[in-house]
Amino acid sequence: MVMLLIVCLLGLFAQSSAQIRRQGSCPQPKSIPNFNETKLIGQWFEWARIDNAYQPDHVCGLTTYYRNNDGVLIKAMSSILRFPGTRLFWEGKMVPRESTPTARYHMVFPDWSLETGLISTYVAANWDHWVILHGCKQQGNQSLQFAWVWVKNPNLDGIYQRQISRVLEEINLPMRNLRGINQTNCPNHRSAGVCK
Repeated sequence: MVMLLIVCLLGLFAQSSAQIRRQGSCPQPKSIPNFNETKLIGQWFEWARIDNAYQPDHVCGLTTYYRNNDGVLIKAMSSILRFPGTRLFWEGKMVPRESTPTARYHMVFPDWSLETGLISTYVAANWDHWVILHGCKQQGNQSLQFAWVWVKNPNLDGIYQRQISRVLEEINLPMRNLRGINQTNCPNHRSAGVCK
């Protein structure tokens, strides 16, 4: 019950966090052409993100994409709230916003979150190493932008870091706006079968 209260409160504070707030509608960044959704299936480590009220002080982000029995793409997310060390877990649906295959989705959060979800676009990927997800939420005449970088290996080689940096600059979200995510000593990785 306490965890449910914490998650609900985090959603209420979303407007005052570090996500990028701009006047006008949510931007429509270019999506990955010829998107192959099957390349998304599997586990990804959160490498960097724009700070936001949904994930204050979260570390050890790990997401797993899979298809449920109805064929819907599911995003299962686990992380650790650094203080007091609480494990968090949620699952949401990735509902395509266009005919498939598409890299544009509406990320639908669990019902208990009281959130309507995010417009989500996979903007770039080097599928063996990383993928970038851009998110946006419309609030009246303002848009709140989010970005996450997910990687296959949290110890990302410099060449891939430079690739990510170039892509983020192209969509006007420079690396300096993102915070690196600590992926050391992560008990949620062990419970997910990831040995680090």
